[in-house]
Amino acid sequence: MESPSDLSSVPAEYHDLGTAFSKASSGTYTIEVFDVKGTSKTAYSKSICVYAKVPKPRVSITCLERNVDVRCVVEIDNDQRSGISYSWNKNGKQFKNVLNFSTSIEDKSTFICTVFNPLHNNTSDPVQAACIKPATLLGFFFEILVGTLGSGLIIILIVVVTVACCVARKKKEQERMMARFCSINNSPAPESQKLYQIIRRPLPPLP
Repeated sequence: MESPSDLSSVPAEYHDLGTAFSKASSGTYTIEVFDVKGTSKTAYSKSICVYAKVPKPRVSITCLERNVDVRCVVEIDNDQRSGISYSWNKNGKQFKNVLNFSTSIEDKSTFICTVFNPLHNNTSDPVQAACIKPATLLGFFFEILVGTLGSGLIIILIVVVTVACCVARKKKEQERMMARFCSINNSPAPESQKLYQIIRRPLPPLP
């Protein structure tokens, strides 16, 4: 009997290793075939590597002072990390094959990372590296502050003008009423005018 090229050429009853595999199950396995008399006919050794299914990674964006750190984060056991690789896609094009990298703070590209081992792979959701420069951020807050103060000043100015107009109108009404009151008091009554004319009329000469 010739040595098999792989385990699939050996009947299942001779290489049933079970289904509960873990990283510790990796190693070299030897299969030995016997005839009905118990005589060894052949032996075959095979190295087996056990890989866990790769979970879905995520893109981590860290905004620094002058650049951006882009990292592919995947929750996986430490004993599995040595067997995984990373691949990056930038704006729909193949980019890098690293765990993390730095890019310019002006870079607004969309990144996708893929994590894979010899058996499995998984891809993250797309994430845009949208960081704001410190100066731009300060200017942004300054614009908000100026806009807020400007709106407040306009409201205060409207209130002041409205109050001033009301006060001026009220004062004008008071002056008009006072003038009318004084005009009435200074005009002599008709009876008083008649008495005044009689008093001023010259007396007739004495006989």
